Amino acid sequence: MIRFAMGQMGRHSTTIVLRRFLQVGCLAAVCLSLSGCWGLGFSPDGKWLAFLMPTAKRSEDEGPNYQLATVKLSEGKIRVVADSRGADTPVFSPDGKSLGYLDEGGRLMVLNVATGKRRKVIEQVGSFVWEPNGKRIVALRSTPEAKNGEIDWIDVASGEVLWRQIPDLFRFAGPTSMAYLADRDAVVVSGTLDLLVVSRSSIKRLSANRTTLGFRVLPDGKGMVWATASEDRLLNLHRYEFASGKQSEVAFPAKVRGMADVEHVLGVEFNRDASQFVASYRKPGKDRAYASECVLVDVKSATAKTLVSTQGWMANMPLWSPTGELGMWTFDTKPKQATGTLTVTVGKKTIFKGPFTTDRWPD
Repeated sequence: MIRFAMGQMGRHSTTIVLRRFLQVGCLAAVCLSLSGCWGLGFSPDGKWLAFLMPTAKRSEDEGPNYQLATVKLSEGKIRVVADSRGADTPVFSPDGKSLGYLDEGGRLMVLNVATGKRRKVIEQVGSFVWEPNGKRIVALRSTPEAKNGEIDWIDVASGEVLWRQIPDLFRFAGPTSMAYLADRDAVVVSGTLDLLVVSRSSIKRLSANRTTLGFRVLPDGKGMVWATASEDRLLNLHRYEFASGKQSEVAFPAKVRGMADVEHVLGVEFNRDASQFVASYRKPGKDRAYASECVLVDVKSATAKTLVSTQGWMANMPLWSPTGELGMWTFDTKPKQATGTLTVTVGKKTIFKGPFTTDRWPD
């Protein structure tokens, strides 16, 4: 995603992205696409992880209290990226030599992984994804000319916008995410109530007026699967074939074994072949409070295995690595408390665990 909640660009007034979730009524967050997510990003070979971690000292002003770090998974040594306070959405370039991310002001930055040097590419970015050759980036941006969002093809070296598409009434006030379709020179863009396939010459709307929870372009590049929410069903799964334009419903039961008392599903992250997905949701808790859970769902059997469960509030951002391991960025806290625990894991390995603080929490 990729940057979440592009519509609320008040980054200087946040201490953590959780505030942005609250502004749109979203109580948990997940990564939705191949472009990465707010808190995690894997290198193309799966050997490196970029992630967000707390700053060394709690900020006394209204600025964010997180920073960007990288780690070689085989070594476990965490390297903090200099001057990265408030950065998010780390996405490695296709060759793994560069790391794109969004700084505190919504500027797209590119970091040379070997030298540590960085430079600004362009401003007003909400989500982005690299083209396979690494020479261009496709970005969802909010500009005075297109306050509801535009999709720009950008030259990484110069920062020049080469092509631009402005969707009609694209709603991105909540989570947004992108994935690149190499054989079609197009991108899939997911917004709160819209799912689009955008090329330089056309815009096709796949889903409208349903909350898009997550999507996955299938490995062969011929189709994609996505999940939506509705009033009468826990989840709806859909499939789209790019060549024929055929759209269909995927058979999936109204109830999932292992998901009980669900108030509503907040986000879904599919694995590579869409045979499984991670779902985050809220459920009733103790003493008129609420609880949060994150589960791994097998699509064929419609059964769920609990990954994380807490009697309180949880922001969970899962991301599947190129090697098939599940990365998790999880912040959980008790009801009405501002300090909780941030845990970053890849598979069964804990990369980071420590206290984390936000000045906002749900009522």
